[in-house]
Amino acid sequence: MWTGRECEVGYPGRAAIWAEDYPIYFQKALHRVRFHEPEYNKWFVFYLYAQDKSGELKQHFSGTGIQHFTGEVLARFEIPLPPLPELRRAIANFDDLFAETQRIEAIYQHKLAALDALKKSLLDQAFTGQL
Repeated sequence: MWTGRECEVGYPGRAAIWAEDYPIYFQKALHRVRFHEPEYNKWFVFYLYAQDKSGELKQHFSGTGIQHFTGEVLARFEIPLPPLPELRRAIANFDDLFAETQRIEAIYQHKLAALDALKKSLLDQAFTGQL
């Protein structure tokens, strides 16, 4: 799993899980984090996301222009690690919420496309005298 350290167009603290077997190459703007239990990978991503959305993560950044989330800060960054059974339940709930969010987002995008098509159709009918 990687977390962004600094990036001109990105945002420090964003995290991703790399679960592939082939090698990748990256520049210095990434930190690699490994947990003994794979469930903690997702937990870390969810926790960073929650800390970002609450505004708490920003207190760990440095830099006036490009923000940095340094390795030294990451090493001191405290993350609560619940017992594995509790953590697995929480991750399952997060995964369910994520799936539901994706489903609702797809419906929303479909409705936006339908509204756009309706608007174009109504304008076409109005300008061709069919209304």
